[in-house]
Amino acid sequence: MKNHFIYRIILIVASLILVSFGILGYFIYRISSGTVSAQVDTQLAMTGEAATDGIQKWLAGRALLVESLAENVQRLGNGSVEQLIDRPLLQQTFSSAYMGFADGRFARYPETPVPDGYDPRTRSWYQDGAAGKGVAMTRPYVSYANGKLTMSMASAVMRDGVLQGVAGVDLDLDTVKTFLSSFHVPGRGYVFLVDADGTILVHPDSSKVMTRLDGSVRPDAAAETLAGSSGRMLTVFHPIKGLSSVKWLVGITLDRDAALAPVYALRTVLAVSLVAALLVILLPLAGVLQKLVAVPITGMTRAMTTISQGKLDIAIPALDRGDEIGAMARSLEVFQNNAIEMRRMEGERAAAREEAERNRRALLDGLAHSFESSVTRVAERMSDEAVRMQSAAESMSGMAHDAATEAAAVAAAAEQASANVATVAVATEELSASIHEISRQVQQSSGMSTEAVSEARRTDDLVKGLAEAAGRIGEVVALIHGIAAQTNLLALNATIEAARAGEAGKGFAVVAGEVKTLATQTAKATDEISQQVATVQTATQQAVEAIHGIGGSITRINEIAGAIAAAVEEQHAATAEISRNIAEAAKGTQEVTSHLGTLTSTTGRVGDTSGSVLDASQTMSGEVDHLREEAASFVKEIRA
Repeated sequence: MKNHFIYRIILIVASLILVSFGILGYFIYRISSGTVSAQVDTQLAMTGEAATDGIQKWLAGRALLVESLAENVQRLGNGSVEQLIDRPLLQQTFSSAYMGFADGRFARYPETPVPDGYDPRTRSWYQDGAAGKGVAMTRPYVSYANGKLTMSMASAVMRDGVLQGVAGVDLDLDTVKTFLSSFHVPGRGYVFLVDADGTILVHPDSSKVMTRLDGSVRPDAAAETLAGSSGRMLTVFHPIKGLSSVKWLVGITLDRDAALAPVYALRTVLAVSLVAALLVILLPLAGVLQKLVAVPITGMTRAMTTISQGKLDIAIPALDRGDEIGAMARSLEVFQNNAIEMRRMEGERAAAREEAERNRRALLDGLAHSFESSVTRVAERMSDEAVRMQSAAESMSGMAHDAATEAAAVAAAAEQASANVATVAVATEELSASIHEISRQVQQSSGMSTEAVSEARRTDDLVKGLAEAAGRIGEVVALIHGIAAQTNLLALNATIEAARAGEAGKGFAVVAGEVKTLATQTAKATDEISQQVATVQTATQQAVEAIHGIGGSITRINEIAGAIAAAVEEQHAATAEISRNIAEAAKGTQEVTSHLGTLTSTTGRVGDTSGSVLDASQTMSGEVDHLREEAASFVKEIRA
């Protein structure tokens, strides 16, 4: 496992150390570099001043000797020239001393041969000395006598304002070279001598003498400093003051890298120190962090991973520590204990859910059994009542058909009576014969009336029985409607319990919804049956009233028949009464015909009503079967 957290801490600490030590090292380096550069610049300035001052004094001392020689020659005259130039001081100081006369003569010490025709007046030293005031110095040149770099110093000898000649000396510049090499210049530097034109006069490297400086180095350029220089080599020039006839400069050249070597060494030391500091600090820090932080955190991470996988019996490390890691460990222990408690509570909840499921199943089984028993009983009662209602409807239909047949027969008899009355009216003379016939017809009508009364009473009894059956059907329908309402209430309670049960009660909620739907359909069916039963009851009541009317009509017919019989018996009393009796008989027959029509219409309606009752009973039987199927399906779903 990679300790990314520890790596980040080490990286942050390393970054802080790098930044801190880097800034500190940078300032140390800058200060040291500035100090060293200032020291080198100061040393260069001091060296340049010392060199220029030394050369100036060296040349000035020798110029005094030359002036002294010229004055002595002027004062002593020409006869003492050899003695003057042969003085030990001049011999020790100069490589040679000489005198060039205005007439062309030349005297020299030490004596050395000169070329034939040598004329000192043509030489530059003579001309410069004769033309100038004071001591004239020539540009260095290679002496033909010894092959060394030499320069001449000359001074005019005047007497009474007339040039007598020029006294001169040759100065070996090796002495200047030795003098300049005595200066220590840092950074493998050296001191050299140049003139204003850039010609090197004295240089440690003899091959560069009398050569011109590199184009990048100019004697008249502004003086540079070590800190401000950009190249590797730094050259500074210091002019020699007090020289009237020439302009010489002391040049000092040094290697910039060599001069700044201590600074570069300090930079290396700082870099090595920074790396060493990183190692010295980070390695122990890494060990300490690994022991005090990484190992406990790794252990806690492993413990958290194990706990997240459901293994709660793992030991948590670093519980006895008093720092933040110990607090984290104790927090993890609290989490572990909570997880153990949650697992225990989950087990208890699972057991409670199982117990609730068993109780719910038992309750549902009880409800299903109770519902099945209730629905079965109601369905059986409804089926029995439907069968009885169907039988009663069939009987009522038969009786209505018989009543219609009898009414037709009575109507025929009434028509026959009407014809007989017409016959009596036409032939009064046949009254006697007709009386016998009328008596017979009256007896027959009386018998038929008696039978009609009897049939009307029987029909009345049947219709009353039909009304009672319709009433019982209404009671059964009301009972079914009450059961449907109770079923609907049970379905509502089941829906509420299913909602309380949550996810586990979704299936039961669907079943409760189906039961509620069946209860609603049953209630609708019972309402329709109630309407049909109400219609049957209304029709039955109308039939009862009609039958009562028929009975009254038949009674009146019977009374008419009795009146006819009385009229026949009293036919001898008054023949005039015959017409009245015939009129009454006609009127009675008309009433009979009218009542018979009403009876026929009523029996027709009774037949239609009985058909409707029959259809309703058959529909109710089908609904009962459907109720049984739905109840069985509901109970099956509940028990599933």
